[in-house]
Parts: sequence; structure tokens; C-alpha cells
Amino acid sequence: MRSEEAKSLLKKNWGIEGEISSLPSERDINFKISGKANYVLKIYPRWIQP
Repeated sequence: MRSEEAKSLLKKNWGIEGEISSLPSERDINFKISGKANYVLKIYPRWIQP
């Protein structure tokens, strides 16, 4: 997933906006969102149990 897709997902589903940057990870996809508050978006592949 690209940063633009993650940003759109956050705004559409949770109303969260801010600057987005990728975070390192082994198996999942992580983004840091900096804005009025800070968030981390974690996206797991279907085969991983969170």
C-alpha cells in the first residue's frame, strides 16, 4: 500500500488527516500520521493473526 492510499483510507474511515510517513516493519505495513494528534496505522496481511 502506498502512502496516498493509506492517507485516503484514514480520512474516509476515521476522519484522520495529517502528514504520513512509512515506518519500518518485517511483515506488516506501518505508517506514522502526524497532525493534531499522532497515530500509527498498521496493516496486516490476511494470513497474519494480529
